[in-house]
Amino acid sequence: MEPTPERIQEMKDLLEKKSGKEVSAAEAEEGLRNLVNLVELMWDIWRRDEKRKKRLETEPDGFPLEGGYSCFICGQSGDIWYDKHGYSCQLCLAARKKRIIPVVAYRKKEAWYTMFDLERFFGVKSATVRKFIRDGKLKARIVLNEAGKTHYYLFMIKDNVGLLPAKPKSYTVRNGASSSDASSHESGSPSEW
Repeated sequence: MEPTPERIQEMKDLLEKKSGKEVSAAEAEEGLRNLVNLVELMWDIWRRDEKRKKRLETEPDGFPLEGGYSCFICGQSGDIWYDKHGYSCQLCLAARKKRIIPVVAYRKKEAWYTMFDLERFFGVKSATVRKFIRDGKLKARIVLNEAGKTHYYLFMIKDNVGLLPAKPKSYTVRNGASSSDASSHESGSPSEW
């Protein structure tokens, strides 16, 4: 779709109103093109999702996906399976079928932490987390690979009540000081374990 001068002017007026700054016609045109591209991309994604949902009606147990997808749980790409719960690698799919990974983990990413999350949110290194698991201080859902080695750690908040706080929306640790109230949770932060 080629933007018309009227649409460019509308975008220019809107951007100036929102930002309080003067916007050139070129900036307004670029913003309009970006918006159109975003809407087209969203439309394509929606259509693709609808086709997959329709296919689930005839294949309710799911089906493999080709190219460009990654597992919702571990982030691995490659051999991805799609079913009513979403995208899974073969290892996480098997773990879900064995009830190691609960279905809620696919619906609510805020219901669990990853090993990376524990370091990012609380500054706890992975070696320390593994020690806490061995000592029984922290309960992990461990997804194993074909060789019986750890593929992925999942820390459900409900498994660690009183230890892991609700997942913060934003939290960073800089030089020991937090920028969120997550560390003030009554159980303290995992770095205090």
